[in-house]
Amino acid sequence: MSPSPWAPWQRSQRNGHTATNARAPSRCRERNSASHEDALGTSCPIAHIAFGAGVSRAHLSKRENRYDSHGEAGLRDRPSVPRSSPIQLPPEVVERIEHLRRDDKWSERRITPEIASQGARISERTVGR
Repeated sequence: MSPSPWAPWQRSQRNGHTATNARAPSRCRERNSASHEDALGTSCPIAHIAFGAGVSRAHLSKRENRYDSHGEAGLRDRPSVPRSSPIQLPPEVVERIEHLRRDDKWSERRITPEIASQGARISERTVGR
């Protein structure tokens, strides 16, 4: 049987030393497959496996679901930036705001009505960013 993608998680770092799942129930210590069964074939709660690995149950479930649907590629780190920003301001409006802030030294309160008169809805808070 090939090693599970979870095998590296069976040991976790706690207080500067490597813990070997000492607190996990003995029937869950020898976990070697992606399913929730231990070496003896008995069912093991995912919470015990997550505790022994030093991660939350929700995190382990999420990673397992990604592995089930995408394989090894699902376990790679993903970017945290959004794929799109549908309410992002048009570049022309951003340039106009930057010009008024930097060159003319206008405040948010003065810029907001100016930009609104040109047809863009914008808050003072957005201008201040």
